Amino acid sequence: MADSVADVLGRVAALTGRIGPLLVELLNDPDTAAQADQLRELGQHVGSLSAELLAHAAELDGRLVGPPERVIVDAHDESGA
Repeated sequence: MADSVADVLGRVAALTGRIGPLLVELLNDPDTAAQADQLRELGQHVGSLSAELLAHAAELDGRLVGPPERVIVDAHDESGA
């Protein structure tokens, strides 16, 4: 089990190292479609890692918690609703 925890933590470290350069790319890329694609990809990676981290924590101590709370800040519907 320690190897699987080390593996997922290694992926967290790799993602953390990638976030800074990605933020610079996003801030400097005028193409909003490309920005949207990059944000979706990052969101998928972060979401997957979140689920894995929670699963490994449950394996270690047997405590199951609900899925992470999904918070959307300043989201709006294009229809204006």
